[in-house]
Amino acid sequence: MTSRQIGFGVLGCGVIGEFHCRAIKAAPAAKLVAVADVDPKRAQALAKKHGCSACNSLEEMLQWPDVEAVSICTPTGLHADQAMEAARQGRHVLLEKPMDRNLTKVNSLITYCRRKGLKLGCIFQYRCTEGARRLKQAIDEGRLGRLISGSVEVMWYRSPEYYESGLWRGTLALDGGCLWNQGVHSIDLLCWMLGKP
Repeated sequence: MTSRQIGFGVLGCGVIGEFHCRAIKAAPAAKLVAVADVDPKRAQALAKKHGCSACNSLEEMLQWPDVEAVSICTPTGLHADQAMEAARQGRHVLLEKPMDRNLTKVNSLITYCRRKGLKLGCIFQYRCTEGARRLKQAIDEGRLGRLISGSVEVMWYRSPEYYESGLWRGTLALDGGCLWNQGVHSIDLLCWMLGKP
């Protein structure tokens, strides 16, 4: 018996969008239907590379009935609005980290998706590393005692080339700054290890 594949659309055809396309294609239960980007040439190139359709906007991609879930790989400051647009069209949503820099928008999105029975997820890939999984298991099994607090130092360097790779990088409005761009990974791991969602 063959299981049905979930049709995905990827919004944002930059570096992270490429990773999401590869991951979707590698998942047996998923099918890459379309990609979308504000830069039509970038959308066309990624679509050609992965054998799917290219769209010039989220609105255009949401017209495809086979797109059941949208993977959002755009700048942070756009996440919640784009996710809400997809959810209002009945699509499940997978967001690149963090969900947004505006907590009110994030809470509204979570509430809306719960009320409509839509799946909503956010990528925090460092939870999948072997070291993080082993540490979490040790904590959950009580091998480290009862944890009551934690701290983290983020020693993360990004070269000037990283920030030059996208005009939105390094801007507070779209990137959120180093706390949202790099520090959020460590914050997520700390919350996860300490038993916060």
